[in-house]
Amino acid sequence: MDAARSHLDLLKFLYGRRAAGDIEPLLNAISDDVEWWSMGEPGALPWSGKWRGKAGVTAFFEAIAGAVDVVG
Repeated sequence: MDAARSHLDLLKFLYGRRAAGDIEPLLNAISDDVEWWSMGEPGALPWSGKWRGKAGVTAFFEAIAGAVDVVG
């Protein structure tokens, strides 16, 4: 398996676990000082802008969950 495929599989797994309500695998896969970027000007959408640290990533996903129904 090539590296790109392996990364894609990891992302699918992590986002799949998050969609199932389990954010821990995602938080365990990122560093404590992660910078998470979401397209758009801060405030344009509840989840747009830059999010810092694991608490920021958690808040990013909470912002999405609070604003839209995500269906898989």
